[in-house]
Amino acid sequence: MPRRIRRALLGAALSAAATASLLAGSAGTAHAAPTVYAVHLSWLTIEATQDNNSYDEAYIKVNGATVWGPHDVPENSPQNIGVSLPTFYYDSDHTLTVEAWDRDPGRDDRIGYFRLGANPALGGQAIQLRGNDGVYDIFFYVERAN
Repeated sequence: MPRRIRRALLGAALSAAATASLLAGSAGTAHAAPTVYAVHLSWLTIEATQDNNSYDEAYIKVNGATVWGPHDVPENSPQNIGVSLPTFYYDSDHTLTVEAWDRDPGRDDRIGYFRLGANPALGGQAIQLRGNDGVYDIFFYVERAN
């Protein structure tokens, strides 16, 4: 029997076995592992300070925990955040909330927040947060970790 025919028959047999295995397994409770993502907070630029001077005492929180700052950040002066967050999987029950804040002597002001949920966009991204008269741009990167 020629080699090409043997390969074709072997391929067909393996394909049939794999299909039978998948069909038999579909009745079970096996689930694919969730996709895990890594998020890197890269830069912060304050376009308009919340305070009435030329800088804010900015800090960043992720899921309620401070991960960067507070730092005196001048207006229109990009700041390297350089924070790589622990790997995380996102779905409707697991989200990542990133908040930008300005520290003040009485009560801190939240400028804004964004959330990453199921199937976040991959690659470099920028988001503008506005609140309490402040305008902050946050640049971040999302990649698959598995």
